[in-house]
Amino acid sequence: MLIDSGKPIETTGEMVQSVGILYNKESKKTEKVMNDIEKITRRIVVSFMKEDASFLKENIQHNQKLLEQIGVVSEKTKRLLLDLKRYGVGKITGGGGRKESSGYVLFWSEKEKNLKTYY
Repeated sequence: MLIDSGKPIETTGEMVQSVGILYNKESKKTEKVMNDIEKITRRIVVSFMKEDASFLKENIQHNQKLLEQIGVVSEKTKRLLLDLKRYGVGKITGGGGRKESSGYVLFWSEKEKNLKTYY
């Protein structure tokens, strides 16, 4: 499901620029994280194709941690995902946002009824 964490204040272009600045400061680390994001994204696609929920959850969590490492996830969205952890796992989609909200969150839950009650 998709959960709206709120519209980011920053544009996608601004977020891309912030990752570019990070890359200029810490190129090796940032390049590794970006390569890992690419691998995990492919794994997420494979998990959908294979209908492997366990593999999907694992990769959603890993991708979210990597996105946090490059600074495209706001503290508000991190708290939201932490609050929702008892219902499943999630990751931001799109360009993200760091000041307030981070846009849509792709969320996997096997407790959809409980989540709807919470949210």
